[in-house]
Amino acid sequence: MRYSEMTDTGLVEASRRDDCEAFEELVVRYHRMALAAAYRTVSSPADAEDAVQDAFIAAWLKLDTLREPSKFGAWVCRITKNKAKKLVMNAPDRVSFEELCETIGENMGGGTDSDAEETLRMTVGTLSAPFRETVTLHYFDGYSVKEIAARTGVSEGTVKWRLSEARNRLRKEYGMNRENNINNEIVRTINEKIRALRKYFRHDMTNFRPEYDNIIAEIEAMAASEERDALLLRAKFRGYFYDPELKTPENLAEMKEIAVRLGDEESLFILCEEEYRFLGDAERVTKIRDELLPFADAHGWKNLRADLEFDLAQALHDCGEYDEARAYFVRVTENEPADTVRHGIAKGGIRAIDDLRDADHDHCFTSFGGYGYERRGTELLSGDYRCFNMYNFDLQFYAACGLFYNYELVGHLLHDCAMKAGDRVTSETGDYTLTFVRAGLDVAWDGGIMKGCEEWVMQSSDIRTAVYWKRGAGIIREEIERTGRNPEHSALILHDYAAADDGTMMPFAVGNRWVYRIDLHNERFTGTTEYEVLAVSGDSANLTEFTKVFET
Repeated sequence: MRYSEMTDTGLVEASRRDDCEAFEELVVRYHRMALAAAYRTVSSPADAEDAVQDAFIAAWLKLDTLREPSKFGAWVCRITKNKAKKLVMNAPDRVSFEELCETIGENMGGGTDSDAEETLRMTVGTLSAPFRETVTLHYFDGYSVKEIAARTGVSEGTVKWRLSEARNRLRKEYGMNRENNINNEIVRTINEKIRALRKYFRHDMTNFRPEYDNIIAEIEAMAASEERDALLLRAKFRGYFYDPELKTPENLAEMKEIAVRLGDEESLFILCEEEYRFLGDAERVTKIRDELLPFADAHGWKNLRADLEFDLAQALHDCGEYDEARAYFVRVTENEPADTVRHGIAKGGIRAIDDLRDADHDHCFTSFGGYGYERRGTELLSGDYRCFNMYNFDLQFYAACGLFYNYELVGHLLHDCAMKAGDRVTSETGDYTLTFVRAGLDVAWDGGIMKGCEEWVMQSSDIRTAVYWKRGAGIIREEIERTGRNPEHSALILHDYAAADDGTMMPFAVGNRWVYRIDLHNERFTGTTEYEVLAVSGDSANLTEFTKVFET
């Protein structure tokens, strides 16, 4: 069979067996969609391409964590969006904090620029105590890293990390923009060369290694700086992903060391996952619990710890350590605010363990996730969405993949009350359309008939999703028809709900809850999916989702 004829699921499974051509087909299939996702965050074509390139690399590295292969497209788009956001966050300045401190130090010594000194000291004063003390001792009082370690009773590595993290925070706060044209030109040139490596992503690798080696040598010849490290990490990620000969424990350790210097928690999580992705469940538990969590704690990396705890909870569950797995999910709900998607996932994880720990795991399936939604003018849009799956993945169904999964692909638009019946919106890629079909419908649900509903349809080449809304109640019914090699007809039908009516199509109020019966048109299976609003902040809401399907 040609790769172009394979389903996403088949391509993902082949890619997991190191079939590069299968993954290349996924890139071809979803590159445009990912590029559109990047353009929603960045305006530069080069930055958008960088975000897409980095996202597909991350997707390859994390492919074993994708529990629903049929969702590859939406998954890689979410990764792309996060990569684009990171580019935006890191773009504003190219001047190291050391350079600024040296300049201000010279001015202070001459008795000038007292305003700059005062501004800097005030900004440093906004840091938490450990960072404030370390920065003050090093930059204002002139103590070395070794001397600070002795004075504060922490390791030299911790002192270096605190200085690096403080620079990251102060850089955003202080807004340093002093030009360094020579350095900027070097960085720009090397970035262009790293971008140029993308030509090998889907083509002949014959000349990749010489170009890669030259780039690495050029970066290593630069003076030590955060920019040098960032370029080196980015280039080495390319090499590690592209060339099997570079995929070694030594290169992995070197990248991890660079990421530690940068305080880049996102890259560190990918690298940590690479360390345990091929381990068995019990070995993964030991690796994360006994080595990686203490490593994250030693550096104060809360985001890395939270990401690792999710993987640990999953591995503990798969080992049958349900109570400990549950405890980690509970920790997340205690430490993460209710308006974060991570909090929503953890709530679903607790529910999955409580409801299904004694079930026959060969004949059930569950997914749980966190969702973010927001209102923008007349529009209701989807935001961040992540989910985890458990148990028999053969029992996955499209209807169980999330209430808005297909419907949100048109620029994340779910509903626009300014549209009239017959109005249509097309996605940036041109692959999806959203149509307001008609209003004033009577729609059946498990509680009877819901009057005055609207019908909206999301259409792609092989999937048609019809959604029936009721103002003040939310979604009453969703019907999915999937054609092609894996045809499916399924529906989500409102079974029960409790929603405080705020006059909008999707009422946002903490505690609002919807339970849907999954109709798979197959008597062998029964299931439900539930949503609950956990937090509301202005025009944004955070929900948790919990789905379970049983084979009868």
